[in-house]
Amino acid sequence: MATPWLVPRGRAGYTQPVQWLTSLALSALVAGPAAAPAAAAAEGGAVTLDRIVAVVNDELILQSELDRAVDTDPFVLAELQKLGSSATPQQLEIKRRELRAEVLDQLITTQLMLAEAPRFQLTASDQDVQSYLENLAARNNMASVDELRKAVESSGQFGTWAEYKQKLREEILIYKVQNVLAAPVVTDAQVRERYRMMSKGEEAKVLALRYVFKPAQATAAAKDAALSEAKQVARRLGAGEDPAAVAESTGRPAEEQMLTRREVAPAIGDALFAGKPGEIVGPLPSGQGFVVFMIEEVKASDLVGFEEAKDGLRAQLEAEAIEKGGQELREQLRARAHIDIRL
Repeated sequence: MATPWLVPRGRAGYTQPVQWLTSLALSALVAGPAAAPAAAAAEGGAVTLDRIVAVVNDELILQSELDRAVDTDPFVLAELQKLGSSATPQQLEIKRRELRAEVLDQLITTQLMLAEAPRFQLTASDQDVQSYLENLAARNNMASVDELRKAVESSGQFGTWAEYKQKLREEILIYKVQNVLAAPVVTDAQVRERYRMMSKGEEAKVLALRYVFKPAQATAAAKDAALSEAKQVARRLGAGEDPAAVAESTGRPAEEQMLTRREVAPAIGDALFAGKPGEIVGPLPSGQGFVVFMIEEVKASDLVGFEEAKDGLRAQLEAEAIEKGGQELREQLRARAHIDIRL
């Protein structure tokens, strides 16, 4: 059984909720070195008074808030787990101190992002939180939100159920802020280019005879004449005439080429790779005028076709754009904020 939590942000920032979820092992949360409480540092009965560790514009971050964040941060828990079961309390505390500055940095970012929400009248409603909880439960193979609640409360790592829900509410709100201020824009051209890069050396190939029809002059009449000739050649080839005879009679020699999508314009590639051996493709406009292809052979690839891959590639590019835009946004917010760290 696993205890769900938000996606471990690492030190990078926020990721889209619901769609990118992960889990931390319940056993790792309730036993082993990562379960060592922060209170262990207060030995000998000493009492540590709360103090300010950072000022972010007009907001304060207290030591108690930082300690709580360190106790529940997935990244910190994972790093403590790496120390192994033989780690001493002293070793655990040293590691916690090393990571405390990074967690404080994340709290500062959270303060700055949340402060932007009122400017755009953004809220995270109860329904938003409920939908998020339902998705968390489903993705962790739990029958209901009640089961999720029991797992969260029994883990001892996330405070009360109300605190857990408040954390989710903040993550949802921050995601909304990021989408407003750093909304990703991914074009069809970017998707196609990513597919070309991904398919380099692995893509399907088409062996075809290629006829090129260049206008004699850069005039509308010359272009119409070239198009008319291209259509005539396409009809003759389609009627079964010998390609060599067509080339000889028209003075348009055919060039045999092995082509990949990366080597032709997108529109030509779409038409060419949708064809079958023996089919005539064109006339198609090109930078040289017009082209006609007679497909001789199609060499398939194990690579997923563009139409099948494009939605996934777009999602990948959008995630990258969100991360990049979010990082730039965080840097801008920090640059214009008053931040006083007193750690």
